[in-house]
Amino acid sequence: LYFAKRTLYTMFAAGMKDIIGQEMVKERDKLEKKIGAVEQNLSKARAVQDDNSKKDTWKKSHSQWDCYEDTDELECMIDDAKQDLAKLNDKIKNHSTNKPGKLCTHRYQCSCSGDKSAEREVMAMKTSERLGKMALFKKEGNTLYERKKYKESIPLYEKSLIYFEYCFDGNNEERRQADTLRLQCLLNAASCFLHLKLYPRCVEYCNEALEIDNSSTKAWFRRARAHRLQEMFDIAEKDLSKATESLGLKIDDVVGIKDDIRREMKLLRDDRRRYKESSTKLATSMVGGLFG
Repeated sequence: LYFAKRTLYTMFAAGMKDIIGQEMVKERDKLEKKIGAVEQNLSKARAVQDDNSKKDTWKKSHSQWDCYEDTDELECMIDDAKQDLAKLNDKIKNHSTNKPGKLCTHRYQCSCSGDKSAEREVMAMKTSERLGKMALFKKEGNTLYERKKYKESIPLYEKSLIYFEYCFDGNNEERRQADTLRLQCLLNAASCFLHLKLYPRCVEYCNEALEIDNSSTKAWFRRARAHRLQEMFDIAEKDLSKATESLGLKIDDVVGIKDDIRREMKLLRDDRRRYKESSTKLATSMVGGLFG
Protein backbone atom coordinates (compact mmCIF):
# COMPACT_ATOMS: atom_id res chain seq x y z
CA LEU A 1 0.00 0.00 0.00
CA TYR A 2 2.80 2.40 0.88
CA PHE A 3 4.62 1.58 -2.37
CA ALA A 4 1.45 2.12 -4.38
CA LYS A 5 0.72 5.52 -2.87
CA ARG A 6 4.36 6.60 -3.10
CA THR A 7 4.51 5.58 -6.78
CA LEU A 8 1.28 7.36 -7.65
CA TYR A 9 2.33 10.41 -5.66
CA THR A 10 5.47 10.62 -7.77
CA MET A 11 3.62 10.09 -11.03
CA PHE A 12 0.99 12.69 -10.21
CA ALA A 13 3.11 15.11 -8.16
CA ALA A 14 2.64 17.89 -10.71
CA GLY A 15 -1.12 17.45 -10.55
CA MET A 16 -3.70 14.95 -11.67
CA LYS A 17 -5.54 15.91 -14.82
CA ASP A 18 -7.81 18.79 -13.92
CA ILE A 19 -10.90 17.53 -15.70
CA ILE A 20 -13.28 19.84 -13.90
CA GLY A 21 -11.16 22.92 -14.58
CA GLN A 22 -10.84 22.04 -18.25
CA GLU A 23 -14.57 21.52 -18.62
CA MET A 24 -15.39 24.81 -16.89
CA VAL A 25 -13.07 26.70 -19.23
CA LYS A 26 -14.70 24.99 -22.23
CA GLU A 27 -18.14 25.94 -20.93
CA ARG A 28 -16.96 29.53 -20.41
CA ASP A 29 -15.69 29.73 -23.98
CA LYS A 30 -18.97 28.34 -25.32
CA LEU A 31 -20.95 30.79 -23.19
CA GLU A 32 -18.89 33.76 -24.38
CA LYS A 33 -19.42 32.73 -28.00
CA LYS A 34 -23.15 32.36 -27.35
CA ILE A 35 -23.34 35.84 -25.82
CA GLY A 36 -21.47 37.30 -28.79
CA ALA A 37 -23.78 35.57 -31.28
CA VAL A 38 -26.96 36.69 -29.48
CA GLU A 39 -25.64 40.26 -29.24
CA GLN A 40 -25.12 40.22 -33.00
CA ASN A 41 -28.66 38.95 -33.51
CA LEU A 42 -29.95 41.68 -31.23
CA SER A 43 -28.16 44.37 -33.24
CA LYS A 44 -29.60 42.98 -36.47
CA ALA A 45 -33.11 42.73 -34.98
CA ARG A 46 -32.98 46.36 -33.84
CA ALA A 47 -31.77 47.43 -37.27
CA VAL A 48 -34.65 45.53 -38.91
CA GLN A 49 -37.16 47.17 -36.57
CA ASP A 50 -35.80 50.64 -37.38
CA ASP A 51 -35.92 49.88 -41.10
CA ASN A 52 -39.43 48.43 -40.98
CA SER A 53 -40.77 51.42 -39.06
CA LYS A 54 -40.15 53.46 -42.21
CA LYS A 55 -42.07 51.08 -44.50
CA ASP A 56 -45.80 50.76 -45.15
CA THR A 57 -47.83 48.28 -43.09
CA TRP A 58 -48.11 45.55 -45.75
CA LYS A 59 -44.38 45.49 -46.51
CA LYS A 60 -43.54 45.84 -42.84
CA SER A 61 -45.50 42.72 -41.80
CA HIS A 62 -43.94 40.53 -44.47
CA SER A 63 -40.45 41.80 -43.76
CA GLN A 64 -40.84 41.12 -40.06
CA TRP A 65 -42.19 37.65 -40.71
CA ASP A 66 -39.10 36.74 -42.77
CA CYS A 67 -36.53 37.91 -40.23
CA TYR A 68 -38.40 38.33 -36.96
CA GLU A 69 -36.55 38.12 -33.66
CA ASP A 70 -37.97 39.39 -30.40
CA THR A 71 -35.56 42.03 -29.08
CA ASP A 72 -36.94 41.73 -25.54
CA GLU A 73 -36.36 37.98 -25.57
CA LEU A 74 -32.83 38.44 -26.95
CA GLU A 75 -32.03 40.98 -24.23
CA CYS A 76 -33.26 38.55 -21.56
CA MET A 77 -31.14 35.78 -23.08
CA ILE A 78 -28.07 38.01 -22.95
CA ASP A 79 -28.72 39.04 -19.34
CA ASP A 80 -29.21 35.42 -18.25
CA ALA A 81 -26.11 34.27 -20.11
CA LYS A 82 -24.01 37.06 -18.60
CA GLN A 83 -25.17 36.10 -15.12
CA ASP A 84 -24.22 32.49 -15.82
CA LEU A 85 -20.87 33.66 -17.17
CA ALA A 86 -20.17 35.69 -14.02
CA LYS A 87 -20.94 32.68 -11.82
CA LEU A 88 -18.77 30.45 -13.98
CA ASN A 89 -15.86 32.89 -13.84
CA ASP A 90 -16.13 32.91 -10.05
CA LYS A 91 -15.99 29.11 -10.02
CA ILE A 92 -12.96 29.08 -12.30
CA LYS A 93 -11.24 31.69 -10.15
CA ASN A 94 -11.83 29.63 -7.01
CA HIS A 95 -10.83 26.39 -8.68
CA SER A 96 -7.23 25.56 -7.87
CA THR A 97 -5.21 23.69 -10.50
CA ASN A 98 -1.66 22.43 -10.55
CA LYS A 99 0.46 23.08 -13.60
CA PRO A 100 2.06 19.99 -15.11
CA GLY A 101 5.81 20.08 -15.17
CA LYS A 102 6.18 17.82 -18.19
CA LEU A 103 4.03 16.77 -21.08
CA CYS A 104 1.96 13.74 -20.20
CA THR A 105 1.15 10.95 -22.63
CA HIS A 106 -1.32 9.09 -20.40
CA ARG A 107 -5.07 8.76 -20.71
CA TYR A 108 -6.61 12.09 -21.79
CA GLN A 109 -3.32 13.81 -20.86
CA CYS A 110 -3.80 13.51 -17.14
CA SER A 111 -1.29 16.30 -16.35
CA CYS A 112 0.95 14.03 -14.32
CA SER A 113 4.61 14.85 -13.73
CA GLY A 114 5.73 12.65 -16.60
CA ASP A 115 8.18 10.89 -14.27
CA LYS A 116 9.45 7.99 -16.38
CA SER A 117 11.20 6.31 -13.44
CA ALA A 118 7.87 5.99 -11.62
CA GLU A 119 6.34 4.66 -14.82
CA ARG A 120 9.07 2.05 -15.06
CA GLU A 121 8.27 0.95 -11.50
CA VAL A 122 4.65 0.40 -12.50
CA MET A 123 5.75 -1.48 -15.60
CA ALA A 124 7.86 -3.74 -13.39
CA MET A 125 4.83 -4.77 -11.36
CA LYS A 126 3.00 -7.99 -12.00
CA THR A 127 -0.42 -7.64 -13.59
CA SER A 128 -2.00 -8.92 -10.39
CA GLU A 129 -0.35 -6.04 -8.50
CA ARG A 130 -1.59 -3.49 -11.01
CA LEU A 131 -5.09 -4.92 -10.66
CA GLY A 132 -4.76 -4.46 -6.93
CA LYS A 133 -3.92 -0.79 -7.41
CA MET A 134 -6.89 -0.35 -9.75
CA ALA A 135 -9.19 -1.81 -7.10
CA LEU A 136 -7.57 0.31 -4.39
CA PHE A 137 -8.15 3.63 -6.13
CA LYS A 138 -11.65 2.63 -7.21
CA LYS A 139 -12.47 1.87 -3.58
CA GLU A 140 -11.08 5.23 -2.43
CA GLY A 141 -13.06 6.96 -5.16
CA ASN A 142 -16.22 5.17 -4.04
CA THR A 143 -15.65 6.29 -0.46
CA LEU A 144 -15.57 9.93 -1.58
CA TYR A 145 -18.53 9.38 -3.89
CA GLU A 146 -20.63 8.05 -1.03
CA ARG A 147 -19.81 11.27 0.84
CA LYS A 148 -21.01 13.21 -2.23
CA LYS A 149 -17.52 14.52 -2.94
CA TYR A 150 -17.91 14.00 -6.65
CA LYS A 151 -15.22 16.40 -7.76
CA GLU A 152 -12.64 14.79 -5.47
CA SER A 153 -13.56 11.23 -6.45
CA ILE A 154 -12.96 11.69 -10.19
CA PRO A 155 -9.13 11.84 -10.00
CA LEU A 156 -9.13 8.55 -8.07
CA TYR A 157 -11.18 6.84 -10.76
CA GLU A 158 -8.80 8.32 -13.31
CA LYS A 159 -5.80 6.90 -11.47
CA SER A 160 -7.41 3.49 -11.54
CA LEU A 161 -8.08 3.86 -15.27
CA ILE A 162 -4.46 4.83 -15.91
CA TYR A 163 -3.28 1.61 -14.27
CA PHE A 164 -5.52 -0.21 -16.76
CA GLU A 165 -3.23 0.99 -19.55
CA TYR A 166 -0.47 -1.19 -18.08
CA CYS A 167 -2.62 -4.32 -17.74
CA PHE A 168 -1.87 -5.60 -21.23
CA ASP A 169 0.28 -8.62 -20.43
CA GLY A 170 -1.99 -10.61 -18.12
CA ASN A 171 -3.83 -13.84 -18.71
CA ASN A 172 -7.46 -14.00 -19.84
CA GLU A 173 -8.81 -13.93 -16.29
CA GLU A 174 -6.67 -10.91 -15.36
CA ARG A 175 -7.79 -9.05 -18.48
CA ARG A 176 -11.40 -9.84 -17.61
CA GLN A 177 -10.85 -8.43 -14.12
CA ALA A 178 -9.20 -5.33 -15.60
CA ASP A 179 -12.16 -4.75 -17.95
CA THR A 180 -14.58 -5.15 -15.05
CA LEU A 181 -12.72 -2.60 -12.92
CA ARG A 182 -12.41 -0.24 -15.86
CA LEU A 183 -16.14 -0.46 -16.57
CA GLN A 184 -16.98 0.27 -12.93
CA CYS A 185 -14.66 3.30 -12.84
CA LEU A 186 -16.06 4.69 -16.09
CA LEU A 187 -19.64 4.33 -14.85
CA ASN A 188 -18.85 5.88 -11.47
CA ALA A 189 -17.00 8.77 -13.08
CA ALA A 190 -19.93 9.29 -15.47
CA SER A 191 -22.24 9.53 -12.46
CA CYS A 192 -19.93 12.14 -10.93
CA PHE A 193 -20.08 14.21 -14.12
CA LEU A 194 -23.88 14.03 -14.01
CA HIS A 195 -23.90 15.41 -10.48
CA LEU A 196 -21.45 18.14 -11.52
CA LYS A 197 -23.63 18.99 -14.57
CA LEU A 198 -20.79 18.20 -16.98
CA TYR A 199 -23.11 16.36 -19.35
CA PRO A 200 -20.89 16.05 -22.46
CA ARG A 201 -18.17 14.44 -20.34
CA CYS A 202 -20.73 12.05 -18.87
CA VAL A 203 -21.76 11.00 -22.39
CA GLU A 204 -18.11 10.47 -23.31
CA TYR A 205 -17.49 8.12 -20.38
CA CYS A 206 -20.74 6.24 -21.01
CA ASN A 207 -19.71 5.73 -24.62
CA GLU A 208 -16.43 4.24 -23.48
CA ALA A 209 -18.26 2.01 -21.00
CA LEU A 210 -20.57 0.76 -23.74
CA GLU A 211 -17.55 -0.23 -25.81
CA ILE A 212 -16.74 -2.66 -23.01
CA ASP A 213 -20.30 -3.81 -22.34
CA ASN A 214 -22.99 -2.80 -24.82
CA SER A 215 -25.66 -4.19 -22.49
CA SER A 216 -24.72 -2.01 -19.51
CA THR A 217 -28.00 -0.66 -18.14
CA LYS A 218 -26.23 2.00 -16.09
CA ALA A 219 -24.33 3.30 -19.11
CA TRP A 220 -27.46 3.59 -21.26
CA PHE A 221 -29.42 5.12 -18.38
CA ARG A 222 -26.81 7.73 -17.44
CA ARG A 223 -26.24 8.64 -21.06
CA ALA A 224 -30.01 9.07 -21.48
CA ARG A 225 -30.17 11.42 -18.53
CA ALA A 226 -27.21 13.45 -19.79
CA HIS A 227 -28.87 13.77 -23.20
CA ARG A 228 -32.20 14.76 -21.66
CA LEU A 229 -30.58 17.47 -19.59
CA GLN A 230 -29.07 18.84 -22.80
CA GLU A 231 -32.59 18.83 -24.35
CA MET A 232 -31.57 16.08 -26.78
CA PHE A 233 -34.85 14.30 -26.22
CA ASP A 234 -34.91 11.92 -29.20
CA ILE A 235 -31.46 10.53 -28.38
CA ALA A 236 -32.41 10.29 -24.71
CA GLU A 237 -35.51 8.27 -25.61
CA LYS A 238 -33.43 5.84 -27.68
CA ASP A 239 -30.95 5.45 -24.83
CA LEU A 240 -33.77 4.69 -22.41
CA SER A 241 -35.08 2.10 -24.84
CA LYS A 242 -31.65 0.48 -24.83
CA ALA A 243 -31.55 0.62 -21.03
CA THR A 244 -34.92 -1.11 -20.90
CA GLU A 245 -33.90 -3.71 -23.47
CA SER A 246 -30.82 -4.49 -21.40
CA LEU A 247 -33.20 -5.55 -18.63
CA GLY A 248 -35.01 -7.86 -21.04
CA LEU A 249 -38.13 -5.68 -21.15
CA LYS A 250 -40.04 -3.78 -23.81
CA ILE A 251 -40.19 0.01 -23.65
CA ASP A 252 -43.99 0.02 -23.09
CA ASP A 253 -43.84 -2.59 -20.34
CA VAL A 254 -43.28 -0.52 -17.21
CA VAL A 255 -43.99 -3.38 -14.83
CA GLY A 256 -40.77 -4.55 -13.28
CA ILE A 257 -38.61 -1.71 -14.62
CA LYS A 258 -36.33 -0.25 -12.01
CA ASP A 259 -37.68 2.84 -10.33
CA ASP A 260 -34.89 5.07 -11.61
CA ILE A 261 -35.57 4.16 -15.25
CA ARG A 262 -39.33 4.63 -14.80
CA ARG A 263 -38.75 8.05 -13.20
CA GLU A 264 -36.40 9.04 -16.01
CA MET A 265 -39.05 8.10 -18.57
CA LYS A 266 -41.52 10.39 -16.83
CA LEU A 267 -38.99 13.22 -16.60
CA LEU A 268 -38.28 12.85 -20.31
CA ARG A 269 -41.99 13.07 -21.17
CA ASP A 270 -42.47 16.08 -18.89
CA ASP A 271 -39.41 17.93 -20.18
CA ARG A 272 -40.38 17.28 -23.80
CA ARG A 273 -43.93 18.52 -23.14
CA ARG A 274 -42.66 21.69 -21.43
CA TYR A 275 -40.26 22.30 -24.30
CA LYS A 276 -43.06 22.01 -26.87
CA GLU A 277 -45.34 24.26 -24.81
CA SER A 278 -42.59 26.85 -24.52
CA SER A 279 -41.94 26.70 -28.28
CA THR A 280 -45.64 27.06 -29.04
CA LYS A 281 -45.94 30.00 -26.67
CA LEU A 282 -42.97 31.70 -28.30
CA ALA A 283 -44.38 31.15 -31.79
CA THR A 284 -47.76 32.56 -30.70
CA SER A 285 -46.02 35.57 -29.20
CA MET A 286 -44.13 36.14 -32.43
CA VAL A 287 -47.29 36.02 -34.55
CA GLY A 288 -49.14 38.27 -32.12
CA GLY A 289 -46.30 40.77 -32.24
CA LEU A 290 -46.46 40.86 -36.03
CA PHE A 291 -50.18 41.17 -36.56
CA GLY A 292 -51.53 42.27 -33.18
